[in-house]
This record gives sequence, C-alpha cells and structure tokens, in this order.
Amino acid sequence: MPAIKLTLYGRETCHLCHDMLQDLRVWGAAQHLRFEITHIDIDEQPDLLNAYANMIPVLCDQTGQILCFGRFDARPMETHILLKTKMVGL
Repeated sequence: MPAIKLTLYGRETCHLCHDMLQDLRVWGAAQHLRFEITHIDIDEQPDLLNAYANMIPVLCDQTGQILCFGRFDARPMETHILLKTKMVGL
C-alpha cells in the first residue's frame, strides 16, 4: 500500500501535537502502514488559526476531512484506511 497522505495542523510548541504525531507513528508501525505527513503551523496562517486554535492537534486526510483532533484516535484511522483500500481495490 502506498504511503497514506495526512496533514497535521498544530503549533511547533504544542506538546499534544508532538504526542499525536508519536502515537500515529507507533500505531502505523504496528499496522505496517506508511504515512506522508504534512505539518502545518496554524500560527503562520490566520484563517487556520481561527479554524483550529481550540482543536489542535488536528489530523486530516488529503481531502481535508478531519480524522481526529485533540488526541490520536485509531478508530477513524482504521475506518479511513478500510475505505481507502476498498476504493483502490486492494
């Protein structure tokens, strides 16, 4: 399976953001998954700051759909991956 593209919205100094990234990596390794993660600092973009300031970290798929926020949650990731593999026909 190709790398799963995700976007992590957060702040450089946010410990919850670092925790989510670490939890995602550990979970992904256990599932034998690879991720291509784009990190976006919401403090650098006012529209993102307004949208996500009270939610970070926010993990989204490549379409912008929020998969989880605040803390890593494997359930929506499992659902997302299952749907993605069915769509690709794997």
